[in-house]
Amino acid sequence: MRSLLLLVCVLAAMPAIDLTVTSDFATNEDTPLVFSYEELAAKCTVTGGTATGFKITVLGSDGNVHIASSINGPWDTVPTANTTVMMSGQFIRFNPNSNINGADITIISIRARDAGGNESLSRPVNVDIAPINDVITAASDTFVQPGAGAKVTEDTEYAFTWQQLKDTLAITEPDAQAWTITVTSKLSGTLCDAGGTPITTFPTTLPTYAALGDTALRWQPAADAFTKDGEAPIPAFAIKAVN
Repeated sequence: MRSLLLLVCVLAAMPAIDLTVTSDFATNEDTPLVFSYEELAAKCTVTGGTATGFKITVLGSDGNVHIASSINGPWDTVPTANTTVMMSGQFIRFNPNSNINGADITIISIRARDAGGNESLSRPVNVDIAPINDVITAASDTFVQPGAGAKVTEDTEYAFTWQQLKDTLAITEPDAQAWTITVTSKLSGTLCDAGGTPITTFPTTLPTYAALGDTALRWQPAADAFTKDGEAPIPAFAIKAVN
């Protein structure tokens, strides 16, 4: 008798309906994902009843979530965990945090809810975010001198290191991927690659650097060229960063 009563108690504690989320959504890094109630329902299997809505129980921490009654928004309503129920005709927009990517990133967690108010256990709704290469950024600037008071000397070849050119362009690469430099034009003097071979074709893309302290370019000013204090610097060459 005791065993029978225990079995009845366990069965009574089980949810009337059950929910399984069978597949993930997908988007690209830094790209919002918008999906409808119907699209969410298509990724769910509900047993033991019929879902009339999905109660949002948890909001993911890797982006922000808004709900609207149109695919075009307005996206000004943030769901309230354990209160908001997503119904037919509604849409969710998930805006991932900057540079977030990877598999099984939780957008929200939900419970299936039937017409009688019965609810399933909470299950995560995930998204797979494909990485993309962020645009490399660089700024046009005057050459960053190698030290306080240091100057390029008249009639003398100067070796520019990758570090000096990186600092001059203020290069940033959020995804830490490999970058190099394209020489777009020579503006004066003689311009050579690291090995001393003259660069005469433009644009010319340099090999990817091995170490930032290595020589990237060699430049020598025209014969007898120099600047006096207060004069504008001599344009030497133009470059851009590429990845």
